[in-house]
Amino acid sequence: MKAGNIHELRPSALLMNTVYVPRVQLSGIVNPRRLLILGGVCAAVIIFTGVFLYTTSVGAFTEQRQGISVSETSHPTVYLSGQAAASATAANSAPMREMHIANNGLILLRGAQIVGENGREMKVRLSWGSSDFTWKLETDTNTKFFDTQGQPLTAGDFRVGDFVTVSGALVASGSEPTIQAQFVHE
Repeated sequence: MKAGNIHELRPSALLMNTVYVPRVQLSGIVNPRRLLILGGVCAAVIIFTGVFLYTTSVGAFTEQRQGISVSETSHPTVYLSGQAAASATAANSAPMREMHIANNGLILLRGAQIVGENGREMKVRLSWGSSDFTWKLETDTNTKFFDTQGQPLTAGDFRVGDFVTVSGALVASGSEPTIQAQFVHE
């Protein structure tokens, strides 16, 4: 017989003229070491998946049991009770302040306070600690004014001291930063 065949004759079978018993060689078909490694990897994947699913579900259940509520505002604040969320929202009435300037000249100011009005122009200021950013807003007939519910307003409805959100385009000329306002929201 050729070497490497699955069935081999036992020497005793050749000498005694008896029926031979086939012997299976496992070295080419199944490697016990590879089988052990594969089993270990599968067990590890199952264990890590179980731990991940357990930790994510436990976090959700403990938040429900302990009465933790997440505020419905634009910033993710966690309060320990509904009463705390209501009182903190009322006490924290200062608007969020943002200033975004895109590379194409579009600008968004949120939480800017009106510090001056002069016909079709307004001056607004954003303050962070000791830093102040003052902007001149130019409005025209294409500028749209809205209140907090999205209802249309006019430029005359805004007063010094109001907080506004402004979006528009940067005007390249002028001695101070100027925005051609497209939208002004209360």
